[in-house]
Amino acid sequence: MMKTLFPILLLSATIGCTSTPKIRPKESPVALMGSWDLGEVKSCTEGKFEGEATAILLCDPQAGAAFYMTLGGLKTAKDEKTKSKLRDLFAGYTKTFEVVFEPRTAGYPPIWKCVKSTSGLDCAAP
Repeated sequence: MMKTLFPILLLSATIGCTSTPKIRPKESPVALMGSWDLGEVKSCTEGKFEGEATAILLCDPQAGAAFYMTLGGLKTAKDEKTKSKLRDLFAGYTKTFEVVFEPRTAGYPPIWKCVKSTSGLDCAAP
């Protein structure tokens, strides 16, 4: 009995020690002005508004342009009411997705290749 149990225990220990942890999805805002079909790959960059902790994935050229135009408007706005209107306007182009970000090397630019799936987005370094 010990002869049959030992290989099973050894195999279980080997599998348990070499398995990689599953990457958990996190909710992330995604700016997109066009459509995005299941299985389609898009290049996304990250943008962050001053004072906000969460980066926004900018997944098409129009969303990127709108982000940087909004960012410029926020810097030159004279009052909080105008800033709020600008930020709310951009938020209308943002949706929240469950995103799995694959690990990437330190210092890598904030660029992702993302694929839309039924569960959200899967993003990896290009």
